[in-house]
Parts: sequence; structure tokens; C-alpha cells
Amino acid sequence: MKVLIIEEEEIVLNLLSKKLLEQGYEVKTARNGEDGMIIAKKEIPNVVLVDVNVAPKDGFTVIAEIKKNELLCNVPIIIIFNSNQPLEIKKAKELGFEDWVFKTEFNLQEIIQKIKQVLMKTSPQGEV
Repeated sequence: MKVLIIEEEEIVLNLLSKKLLEQGYEVKTARNGEDGMIIAKKEIPNVVLVDVNVAPKDGFTVIAEIKKNELLCNVPIIIIFNSNQPLEIKKAKELGFEDWVFKTEFNLQEIIQKIKQVLMKTSPQGEV
């Protein structure tokens, strides 16, 4: 299973990458939304983790582009929020995503579990 992480904070990106690699996932990474979209179109990941605050193309724009792209529109998205901001969550829900995590409550095991749950729901044979 291929996971694309779009995250600007190097520490978070490295922690997530390392943990996912240990779990047997193929990991692709991008430090901004523009590079993330290029990688997504090229690699067609099984799931995308995207920080809403990546720049210059923010996470909301990335989500909208993924949902509009014929090849990517069914790829599940897990959003990384910096904090519990109801307006950001509402905006993201309107665009469409499967799950979310908060950096303020960062827990690698919880993120791995959310990825597995999303993949079980969206993969044809429930592969994780």
C-alpha cells in the first residue's frame, strides 16, 4: 500500500515516514502542496495524509484538486490539522475527507490505526 504524506514540518514528516515504513507501507513525501499534487498524479497513492497548512498550495486546495482529478478522486484523505479549529474542520468536510488528526494530539499509533481503518473501508479487498 502506498501512502503519500504532504507535510511541511520536517520532524513530523520524518516521524510519519519512518513509522509507516516500519509498518511495511510504501511512502512518498512532499513538503508542499504543489509537489504533493505532482507526486499524487504520478504515483496514485492508496491514501493521502495532508497538512492543511502546507504552502504555497494549502491542504484545502490539494483536497479539492484530488477530488476533481479523475484518477485520484477516490483516494482517501486524512487531514492533519494544527489544532481543533471548527471552521477548518467544517471547510474540509465540505471538500470531502475520510478522517483527521490534530498535531496538538500527535500519536503515531493512532495515525497508523486511522490509515488501516481508511484502507479497510476503501480498498477493494479490505487490504491494509
